[in-house]
Amino acid sequence: MDEKYLYSVKNGSKKLLICAGDSWTWGDSLGSTRQFKNKEQYNEHRTSHVYGKLLSEKMDSDFLNIAKPGAWNVEIHDMLKEALEQIVDHKSYDEIYVVVCLTEICREAWDDPLWVPKDCEGLQSVNDFLQKYEQNMFTSFKNNFVDYYPDIKFYFGRNFTESYDTNILKNNFLDKIWCQCLEDDRPYPEEVRMLSSLAITPLIKRLKQLNLYKKYKYSMFELFASMELAMDWLDQSRYNYKKSHTTSYRNRT
Repeated sequence: MDEKYLYSVKNGSKKLLICAGDSWTWGDSLGSTRQFKNKEQYNEHRTSHVYGKLLSEKMDSDFLNIAKPGAWNVEIHDMLKEALEQIVDHKSYDEIYVVVCLTEICREAWDDPLWVPKDCEGLQSVNDFLQKYEQNMFTSFKNNFVDYYPDIKFYFGRNFTESYDTNILKNNFLDKIWCQCLEDDRPYPEEVRMLSSLAITPLIKRLKQLNLYKKYKYSMFELFASMELAMDWLDQSRYNYKKSHTTSYRNRT
């Protein structure tokens, strides 16, 4: 695993908190190099302000952050799997807590089609396709983590997209996504499944490869509408950094 995606703090605790995710977990936009004299100061600020570090302080636990800006969910899965294989072998902790902040589905749909539905015959819309895709994803997380490590407490959440209710791992899922926690007087749009070209482009390429794009293209309008509403919300949110629109679907059109 690339060391630049890892950050750890050891306090001699018998408890360990692991947080895994993409840029929201890594701490993207927590300050900038313009605010600090050098890269070391910037990295110190970022790593000391990520949500996992703050949570670990409240828990009085050791802490491991596993995160990669722009990561696919399958990358989050694989990085976490590798880390747990190494940690659990050491039997160093009495309690291990894992918080997984998942990103939008389909970022890996083209280059790593692990969760692409095998039989799409009965899937009549892109919504059906995405629901099945996500179901396959959660099956992997359940089999390889929740069921495989019954003594570890797993909590799954999302940053700016919602999961399908039928797919949620009921006893292991957080009540709100990040953007819902940041709501002020404007509720975050519902049923946002993806938000950027990091997911849209692989999805469209895969649908074309499966000869499904023409069948689903009209049902994608609702998907795009939810994305637009979400981007408008983020634009107006005082809690969100505005730089990330460089990867938005809006900038591709």
